[in-house]
Amino acid sequence: MRIALFVIATGDYIKYIYPLVDTVKDFFLTDHKVDIFVFTDQQEVPRGTIRIYCKHRPWPYPTLYRYKYIHEARHLYQGYDCYYYCDADMLFKDKVGDEVLGELVGTRHPGFFNQEKTFFPYETNKLSTAYVKDGDGMFYYAGGFNGGRRYLEMAKMLDYMVELDLYRDVIACWHDESHINRYFISNPPDVVLSPSYCYPETKKEIIDYRLQNIKGKLIALNKGK
Repeated sequence: MRIALFVIATGDYIKYIYPLVDTVKDFFLTDHKVDIFVFTDQQEVPRGTIRIYCKHRPWPYPTLYRYKYIHEARHLYQGYDCYYYCDADMLFKDKVGDEVLGELVGTRHPGFFNQEKTFFPYETNKLSTAYVKDGDGMFYYAGGFNGGRRYLEMAKMLDYMVELDLYRDVIACWHDESHINRYFISNPPDVVLSPSYCYPETKKEIIDYRLQNIKGKLIALNKGK
């Protein structure tokens, strides 16, 4: 299969790309052909990756506009069999294989794994397109790794939702993550991954307890160290 992997790395985030790309080559869907698309404002990207220019914007727009960037450049990667997004500040640590293939793929958030859904930080502002009413939702998904065959269809809708919010002068509390959680409630992923695929490098004691039987395959780096 032909796999497209998207990574956004503007500004200082470009420093994370080189080690991430090395681990992609070692561990990510190695039985398939994987092309890595790097959205960046920097001139240099790792050899073998495909650079797509992306203007650097102040926070929170680098994350809020994630799906806009991917949707607007769709002509560059039409025809792939499956699409995935991965945060730049992550590293693959173990083999990630065909278990991640699906129509829509979501990853359960390590911070809210095995918690009652009353604790999930869904968007509560009714003016936002990401709004989730009480009682809705089964899981809380991380924004750091997701994908699937229908990923470009999802990116188009999430771009529209974010733009509609901005038109109303609204920003969802957890930005792109709020929007993907809203989308997954209406369009449940057929592949739901454990926090193995967004595993925190440094864990608080309570999170460590919840994840004690889970092995990290894709590590979310501690940027504060």
